[in-house]
Amino acid sequence: MPRSLGGLRLLVLASIMIVPAAPAGAQDTTPSPMAGPVARIRTSGDVATQLVLPLEPGTATPDDEGTYELRYIDASRHTLVVTLEMAGDELTGAFVAVGLPGTSIMEPDYFADFLRSRCRVVLRPIEGPGVAGDIACAGLEDGAGSRTIDLEASFDSRAPMTVDASPAPSVSGSPMPSVDASSVGGA
Repeated sequence: MPRSLGGLRLLVLASIMIVPAAPAGAQDTTPSPMAGPVARIRTSGDVATQLVLPLEPGTATPDDEGTYELRYIDASRHTLVVTLEMAGDELTGAFVAVGLPGTSIMEPDYFADFLRSRCRVVLRPIEGPGVAGDIACAGLEDGAGSRTIDLEASFDSRAPMTVDASPAPSVSGSPMPSVDASSVGGA
């Protein structure tokens, strides 16, 4: 090997061995597979976060009337609840709540569309059983009515999917079936 290449080789090896560590608190935004169906949520306002939540087992099947009671929850009790009222393939009503963390209105970081007037839910076409869609909410209130958040989310009740750190897709202008909860009636 020529002498000049040996020095270059040593320099390359030395630079590979000295790799700076990621700064403390840095988030990994690399796409990662998650076992089972998931929801991706992003909130802003009084509580800002971005999470991937697994579907709670047993909540992916509609009841006898066609209503889905999807519940996505992680080990820290961060929760997304999506109730979809269906008439066949048509979405006729929706309720959305999110706990950051929390599982009920009695908790301070639980925000819900109590009057079904703050969220828009859009279903996406899928193959096979289940539902998938996108959610956009503005001004979800906590139980005390003292704090609000905005929510963007995507959900899927089917098989595993790859999840990335990109924001949930916007639901504006979508040609898919959607429901503005305020137009369907009260809770």
